[in-house]
Amino acid sequence: MLDDMTEQYFNEKNVDKRRTILKNLVFKCESCSKGFFEKAFKKERNLVMKLLALRGYAFFSIENEVEKFAEIIMRSLIKVPETTPYAYNLYEDMKGKYLLPYLVETYQYPCFIQLAEQVEKQYDVMPEVFKHIYSYDEFGNFYSIREPEEAKRSMEEFIRAKWGNQ
Repeated sequence: MLDDMTEQYFNEKNVDKRRTILKNLVFKCESCSKGFFEKAFKKERNLVMKLLALRGYAFFSIENEVEKFAEIIMRSLIKVPETTPYAYNLYEDMKGKYLLPYLVETYQYPCFIQLAEQVEKQYDVMPEVFKHIYSYDEFGNFYSIREPEEAKRSMEEFIRAKWGNQ
C-alpha cells in the first residue's frame, strides 16, 4: 500500500493531489524512507511542498543534514516579496501548525527557527487584508479564519484602491 502511494506521488502531475499524497506520507513517515523524502524535496518547486518533504526528511536526519535543505527554502523564501508581494497563501500554509510550528517545536533546530522568523517577518509587512485568512491544524486539516467571501471581497477592494482599473 505504501509503495503504491510513493509511486503514485512521483507519477502524479496535479500539484494538489501530489500534496495530499505527500502530506499523508509525512504523517506515516516512519513507514517511508529518508531517500523518499529527499527525492520528493528535490522534485518539488513549490516552497510549501518542499517544506512538507523536509518535515518527512527531518524525521530520519540529523541537524546538519536538514540545514542544507532549509537553506534552499530560505534563499527562495527571501525572494518571494520581489515577485509576489502578497503571497498570503504561501505564508498561511507554512505557518500551519503541522509545518513550521511543528518543525520548530519538535526539533528546535536553528535553521527551522530562522525559517519561521523569516516567514513571520515577510508576513508582518503585508497589508492586514492579506492576513489571517485560513490555516491548518496539527494534522494538516484546513480551516478558515475569515469567511472566504469576505476575504476575497476585501482583497479585491484593496487591489482596486491600489491599482484602480488599469
